[in-house]
Amino acid sequence: MLEKTLPPFASDVLTHLLLIIDYEFIKINDQAEIEMLWEAATTVGFWYLKNHDADQDVQVGN
Repeated sequence: MLEKTLPPFASDVLTHLLLIIDYEFIKINDQAEIEMLWEAATTVGFWYLKNHDADQDVQVGN
């Protein structure tokens, strides 16, 4: 079986840390998580939201 390989990531491309926000903590009003979300929203503009349960609403298949 042939193995697929990817070329190395370019060294001249800027990257930024992606903050991971836990929605379960947002729902219980965890101030540290809320501050982290605010930081992500106002400085980076991107974040990964986990434990949001939206995947239950998505139908996968044909």
